[in-house]
Formats: sequence, structure tokens, C-alpha cells
Amino acid sequence: PPAGFVRYEDSVTGISVYVPESWVVIGVVPGEWGILQSYPENKYGGGGGQRPGNTKCDLTIRPPDVDVASHIQQLESNPSITVISEQEITLQSGKPGTRLEVNSMGPSLSLITEVNERVVVLACFGELAPFDEIAVTIGASE
Repeated sequence: PPAGFVRYEDSVTGISVYVPESWVVIGVVPGEWGILQSYPENKYGGGGGQRPGNTKCDLTIRPPDVDVASHIQQLESNPSITVISEQEITLQSGKPGTRLEVNSMGPSLSLITEVNERVVVLACFGELAPFDEIAVTIGASE
């Protein structure tokens, strides 16, 4: 892993993502999704907005019958989501990915790629500075 990062691995699909070692992982449903964030689970008990430096990322693993193009098309056709920018990128693993800047009740960045024949979406909200470092490390577990 990159220095200062640890691996979160989905036990069902074999898909992993590296996040800063200070982050916590909550709300995991193996094979479907995980919530990765820079603040403790109970920090906003009772509600409250993001604070400077906070990042929350939703890792979603789509069913095998969903492909990258159809997932992007679903986002673009959703009236509550505005796609601000779309950029094709290459992950460190050599796999292609799409980086989307989206506005839906606030700005977020999403990375969409395919690993182990499953579409993987990492959507990050809040302080987005570490997004690219996190995003380029998505891949299959060894």
C-alpha cells in the first residue's frame, strides 16, 4: 500500500481499496457496499454537517449484470443528480476508470471502474483532497 494507507477488502468479491490508516470503516455489507470515513462513527450522533477535513466515501459494488456504461447512464438520467465533469483515467493497476464530479445535495467525486467483473463505485463527499490517492488504489485483492 502507499505509505500511511491501509487496505480495506471486500470479503465476498475480492475487491480492495486503500484508505488513510486513520480512517474508520463502518456499515459494511460484504459484496455490496462499505462506508469509509475520516471521522468516528459517533461524531455526528443526532445529525450535523461536515466539518473541515472530514471525508466520507461510499464504496458500492454493483451486481454482475451492471456495466460501467449503464451505471453512468443511470447517473446522467437521474433528475436529482448533475454531472459536472467526466474524465477517463487509468488506475495504477492499468485498469481504465471514469472520474465523475457530481452534484446531488452537495458536491462529490466518484470513481467508477470494473474489477473482477463487477462495477465498483467509490463516491466521496466532504474534504476531497485525498480522493485521487484513494481512488487510484482500487483493485483486486492479491
